[in-house]
Parts: sequence; C-alpha cells; structure tokens
Amino acid sequence: MMATLPTHEDAKAAARKLTASLVDKGYRPSGLYVYEDAEGIPLFWRIRLDHPKSGKWVRPLSFNGNGWELKEPDFQNGKPLYGLSTIVKNPDAPVWVVEGEKCADTLAKRGFASTTSGSSTSADKANWKPLAGRNVILWPDNDEPGKRYMAEVSAKLLQLGCHVQTVDIARLNLPEGGDCVDWLAARPGAGGKDVETLPLVEAQNPVDDEPLSAILGQCGFDDLSDKSPVEDIHQAVKGFASAIEGRDPVWLKLAHGEIVKRLEDIGVKGAAKVVSSAFKPPVGEASKARGSKPVLFEDVEPWPEPADGAGLLDEITAILKRFVIMPEMANVANSLWILHAWAIDSFQVSPLLRIESPAKGCGKSTLLMVNGELLPRNLSTANITTASLFRLVDSHGVSLCIDETDTSFRENQDLIGLVNAGYLGYLKKTAIAPRCDGDSHEVKLFSSWCPKVLAGIGRLSDTTESRCIRIRLERKLPGEKTEPFSLCKTEIFAPIKEKLARWSADNLGALAEATPDIPKGLGDRAADNWRPLLAVADLAGGPWPEQARKAALELSGNDAQDDDSPGMALFEDIKEFFEHGHTDTVSSETLVNHLVGLESRPWAEWRQGKPISKNGLARLLKKFGIGPRQFKENGDKTRGYFLDDFWEVFSRYLQAPGNPTGTTGTVRESKDLSGFSNGTEKKLVPDGNNDNLFENRRVPVVPDGIPGMSEKKEIGGLFEAEEFQV
Repeated sequence: MMATLPTHEDAKAAARKLTASLVDKGYRPSGLYVYEDAEGIPLFWRIRLDHPKSGKWVRPLSFNGNGWELKEPDFQNGKPLYGLSTIVKNPDAPVWVVEGEKCADTLAKRGFASTTSGSSTSADKANWKPLAGRNVILWPDNDEPGKRYMAEVSAKLLQLGCHVQTVDIARLNLPEGGDCVDWLAARPGAGGKDVETLPLVEAQNPVDDEPLSAILGQCGFDDLSDKSPVEDIHQAVKGFASAIEGRDPVWLKLAHGEIVKRLEDIGVKGAAKVVSSAFKPPVGEASKARGSKPVLFEDVEPWPEPADGAGLLDEITAILKRFVIMPEMANVANSLWILHAWAIDSFQVSPLLRIESPAKGCGKSTLLMVNGELLPRNLSTANITTASLFRLVDSHGVSLCIDETDTSFRENQDLIGLVNAGYLGYLKKTAIAPRCDGDSHEVKLFSSWCPKVLAGIGRLSDTTESRCIRIRLERKLPGEKTEPFSLCKTEIFAPIKEKLARWSADNLGALAEATPDIPKGLGDRAADNWRPLLAVADLAGGPWPEQARKAALELSGNDAQDDDSPGMALFEDIKEFFEHGHTDTVSSETLVNHLVGLESRPWAEWRQGKPISKNGLARLLKKFGIGPRQFKENGDKTRGYFLDDFWEVFSRYLQAPGNPTGTTGTVRESKDLSGFSNGTEKKLVPDGNNDNLFENRRVPVVPDGIPGMSEKKEIGGLFEAEEFQV
C-alpha cells in the first residue's frame, strides 16, 4: 500500500501491468495522460493503446488507496479538465478546447492553452467552471459526434459567461473524422501563427442550446404544485413540447423521463401517457413528414407508473420459460438483452443476440418470435436484402429479428458486413452505410444501428460470431413441456412492453453514464458485448448483477467459451501432434494424414465431404504468418512445418507446449512485453527497450509560448513524437 500520493512513475508501472495482456495481443501503448487539480496534484490518468486492426483502447486509471483500478474517481462537481493547472496559471490566455488528450497536447506543444474533457460523450461529466468568463476557441473533430460534443461544450461555456468561438472546420478540407492533429500533420511547417489565423465563427446562445432545466422553468414547470389547476399543467406540457421541436431523439427521451417525474411529484395520474400524447405530432403530420408512407410500426405507450427493473426482468424470464426450453443462464442473458434493446441509444455497443442449434426442431424460431413480441418496433423476417435493411433501420428505427441466417447470410457478404457494422453505436462512423438513392443517384448516409436477433443452424462468420451473445438451444427431452406459442394471445406481451418503454425512458441517462465492473475471465470483445447487459443488471438491482456476471462467464468466459473457429481447432490439433510426436519438424503430408485421421474433428470432411489437403492446410496457416519450409527427412528433401514457427501463435491463442506454469501467452513474454521502439517510425511491434513502455515524453520548450506549456510531463501523453511529428 502506498504511503503517499501516487506519482506518474507509479501510474506508468500500473498501466504497464494492467495492459500487459493487451500488449501481448498486439496493442501499442500510445498515451498515458494525467488529470490534475488546479494545484497540479495528479487525480487520475487515462491510458490509450492502439491496435492496427482493432483500433484504440482507452480507459481511466486511478488509485483508490488500496490499489490501482481502471475507473475514474468519483467527483462531486464533475471531473477536472485536462491540463487544468496550466490553464489556471495563465488566466489571460485564450483556451482551446479540443476532443481528446492527444489533440490537446498537439496544440500545447505549439504554445496554446488547450484542454479537453476527454471523449465526444464526456461534456456532461466535466467541471467547466474554471473557464468561466474566459475567451474560448472550440476546434471540433470533422464528424457528427465531434460537432455534437462541441455544441454541448459551447452551451455550457456560454452559460458561464465565456466568449466562445468555433473553428470553421468546413473550410479546412479535413477528412471525415479529421481533427487538429490531422490538419497540422498535413502542414509540416505550420506553427502557432497558422493556428491563430484559422477561420472562426462566433458562437450564439440559441434556445436549442439551453439546458433542460432552463427550458422547463421558462415553460412554467417550476411554478407547478399539487394545487395547480389542470389548465396550468396542460399549458406547461404543451409549451414544452413546442419549445423542443426538432431536438435530438435521445435528448427527447431524457426530457420525457424528467417531465414524467415532475408531474408525478405533483400527483398527476398517468403522467407518462400525458407526456407521450404531448410529444406526438398531430394526426396526419407524421405521415406527411414521411411523404404519405404507411405507418409500419407503432410506438408503445409507457407504463403509467415507474417500473421496477428487477421485477421487470423477472417477468421477461418467466415469459421466455413459458414457450422455450433453454439453459438458465441463457434465459438470464436473453432477458437482459431485451431490456438493453429498449435503451440502445445509451450504449456505444449493441451485441447481436445469436440463437443457434445443431439441428431443426430446437425452438429457434419460437424464441425469435417471443423476442420479437418484446422488442420495440420489431421487424421479423427470414429473407432481407441489404437495401431493405438499411432503409428500414434508418427510416423507422426497427429491431431486426432475422431467421434462417444459415440461408440468408450464405454468400451475402454485403449483408454480413452491414450487420457487423451496426454493432457499434449511433455515434460511430462504422454504423453508417453510404448508398446511392433515388433516380438522381445522390449518395446518402443510412444508419444500421439497431437491436438485432439472428437465428439459424450452425456458425456464422467469425467476425459476426465475435459480436454475438450466443444462446444455444437443444431439442426438448420427453418430459420437458412448454406452451405452444401459436396458441398464445399476443396481448399478454403488451403490459411488459409498456413497462420496458417506461423503465428505459426513466433510465437512459443513468445507463449512458454506467461503467459496470467486468468479471475476470472475459476477453476484450466479450467484455464489450456484455458491458451494456451488465449496466442494465446493475441498475435493475436485486439478484440480477450477480446473475448477469455468472451468465457472462458461463456463456462467454475464456474457460467456457467454445472457440470452434477453424484456426483455433487446427492449432489445438497441431499442438497435440508436436507434444506427443517428440519432434520439432513435420512434413506437410504427415501432418495432413494425422489431421484427417482424427475422429470427431472436421479435417476428414473439410470441404464438401473431402478431406483437407496440403494446400488447404497452408492457406489456413498463412493467415497467421506460418508457411511450409524445406528440410531433410530421412536424408530426403521435403517441405513441411517447424515447431519454432508455431511458438508465437501457441503462446497467443493456446497453452504453449512445455509451459510448466499452465498459463497462456507467456512463452515470449520477456520479448513481447519488454517495451517499445522510441524511434520516429509508427512500428506496431515491440523492441527490447523496457524503459520506454508508457514513457511520458517531455515536450520541447515553445519560444514565446504560454508559461508551463513546455513542461508537458504533467499533462502530456506518451509517444507524442511517434504520434505526431513536428
């Protein structure tokens, strides 16, 4: 236990330890950013690692008095801004607000007082009061999340009396998602004067940017009480509905929940239905807005009273049991997933619910239909084209239930790609599909972000399976009984859906802020898949937090996960061959014959009933950088494989042969985790310099810059020289 406050060196050591497994998977440490108080005392850090294929991994790091953990401390008045101490020391300098610590450091290196609250969703979590009355310049990222983030920041700063200007990014010719780092990287000779001459737009304080509390006050909600006449309540609700016309749908849901609570506090009965009625457009207006298209999906009226989360999950569990025989933990997962689907806009990831079975007659279609009855704006289909999918999702915000994926997904890479892309949140660029639309062939962007249930026999592609929470069904035993779904009345689902609508509306904000603890034993992708469900379980309370983590480990845990991808199965069999063959080389022919002779393995009937060939084996191994080489066997030249070539993949994916500790991924630990190159090339492979792991580089002094800006050890990231070359 530390007797004093943790230092940056302590944090660096903790980051190295906590991310060792990620480094072993090819992630490259690229940032360790410290957040301080106004006096420069470290409060917490943020770690950033980058992977050439998986993208960035960013997590907070803090010391709780007993040990290090990947979470932010609790801040009563909001978390501090990045680089706060330097900003406070320079009260007359304009402050540049950007998205992300890397961008803030890039501007700081050029002598500007720069800050950020972190990611594009962090504006509401930060304490912006230290900037009160200051001149502030906002530099958004060139994408919708970046613009939305700066709009939120602008509204907060204007309320604090700041003079706010925004960089006119439309005139910067930035790529989609481009930021200040990209702009400067494209201009190697650019300096502080170039930044100062950027085109700026004066920020206004429109009604749209007013906080919810202010709008409610203007509409008279602050004056309402349990003695207010019906006319005053009606006027306040209708006035609010008019004032917020055109607002973002997620903001509207949050506002809906707040108004319902206010009305319930003054004794209004059926407050949820009252507010829902006020939010609906007049009869005929909705169809007019859609160009007179027919209404395909009806919204559910929320339950009039607040819904108990744990009790609601119990109801979902019970109704699933009525119609389908499924493992207990699968039922837990399915119930949590349904509740997550109603609050999907609170999350950055929405896992696919994958219903699978080894054969027909196991209840897949029944479970799919039951899920459909409990989902918002459900569309169930067994045959959907890519064009139909993105138009339905974008126009109607449907939940998709796709049956017979073993048929509809076969040879349809476009559909698979779009389903996979919709796994990420509505703030992610990858959930958007550009398509030519209409006779003019104008390119439009369509969203694929929605809840999706996939049902079918057998496996889908590895990329799709990795995004799934898998529910495996088996045929019923003779003594197992369920109710026939075909005979049930769908009205039994209505009360549950109303409660789902109410619970999600009341808890959107809390779910968006949730950072649930992930149980040990889940891989990175599995943790992403389960995070929304764990957040739902924690907020619901009762036995559900414990049940959810038990289900996560049973269905997706490393020890329980059945990884039957061809690559993993092949490595298991090759590892076993080397372990029992007492050899370090094997010819291609010998290895193929060994694989084909294994019972209960796929190699004897690998493709269309034919056994795997030497070429087929080589193609599988090539993906992992392994190929046949020439050597002598019994004095004759032959081609085959060397055990040495498999050590790295064995250590990364399996328990390595001869590993006495019985742990995975440790064979090359002294090399893989030793450190990283400190050169100028963007190498994503480690070298032997251990001292450079999470090294926080000191930035050169900027002539005539802001005092304190050259001492970037306090607020600088690591490997800045590699991230951006001056």
